[in-house]
Amino acid sequence: MFAIEPCKIHKDALSVQLALIENDKKLSEKINILCLMELIFSHPLKIALHIIAESMKLSIANVEYFLMKSLLVHLIEGIVDQTDGLDNDVKFAKLPVSDCG
Repeated sequence: MFAIEPCKIHKDALSVQLALIENDKKLSEKINILCLMELIFSHPLKIALHIIAESMKLSIANVEYFLMKSLLVHLIEGIVDQTDGLDNDVKFAKLPVSDCG
């Protein structure tokens, strides 16, 4: 799943929602993080950064940004090793759940 596709597919519906227009960057970041989580759940624990970049249609620098952001908010635990080009040892990935109550 590419992170940009949901925004393109639903562009007309999104463009009439003022709150979504004002928070476009946050929405894109959240969609990218969800795509990253999907990749982590569907691949082995060691994922090459270029595979993540190709899947998400992002640069390596942007992939690192989303990995760091996911590590910071404890969605994943692991090590990012740029020297090997691997997202090494994702030890834990928490499924994001929204509190509806």
